[in-house]
Amino acid sequence: MKKVKRICIFVCLLFVLMMPLARADDEIIDSNYDEGSQLKVSVVLKQDTGEQDDEWDYYSMKVTIEDTKYKNDFWVFPLKAVVYVSVPLDAEEVPSNHRPKAGFKYTQSSFSFEYEGITFSLTLPKMSIAYEESTDDNYRYFKWTLDGATGPIGWSQIFTDYADFAVGVRVPQGFKMQAWAWSEVAWYQNYGLVWLYHSKEAIGWVYVDSPGSILPPVLPTIPNPMDLPKWLLNGNPE
Repeated sequence: MKKVKRICIFVCLLFVLMMPLARADDEIIDSNYDEGSQLKVSVVLKQDTGEQDDEWDYYSMKVTIEDTKYKNDFWVFPLKAVVYVSVPLDAEEVPSNHRPKAGFKYTQSSFSFEYEGITFSLTLPKMSIAYEESTDDNYRYFKWTLDGATGPIGWSQIFTDYADFAVGVRVPQGFKMQAWAWSEVAWYQNYGLVWLYHSKEAIGWVYVDSPGSILPPVLPTIPNPMDLPKWLLNGNPE
């Protein structure tokens, strides 16, 4: 009986050892940030250092937008925001993987983002989230739009202190990876039954890159300022 038990244990251990292990080999290649009077935008660029693809290199960008002025204020909250990540056209979201996904979130949540062998710990925003990808002659743009004034539960802030965004891309082997982040956030003041526009700030482009020799010719196009509905404003947002 003991002999049979030993054989079973040995077989189980052998099976476990033969199972493929989840790969998570990544390295921070670059990081950067910029901040104004109330908004800070940070970017971290990671590369999959364990991949064995002869044609492609894999990267992910994590963008953090942080309320540096009103995070402890009980009445002034971030209600709307736009976040852009811009990369050269040769950088593609293949396989598609970004966070947050489009949809409605009731609460902020933690999420473990994975792209190829790259991992990021994220704190995702809440409320209404839209996502889209677009291109121009030189760049690819990933855009998130956050709106705390739409949805099934009334108005609410889109994040408390900060929120994270991430996207993964592949580029041709040896290509110089570059990424720019831009964000604009609008704060509103809660007067109980009504919310009125308080202020807004835009930060960008915040730039990160990897070693390499291929450079795109021009900078990304600066996004247009956020279009805030006039009936939500208390005075001129400019």
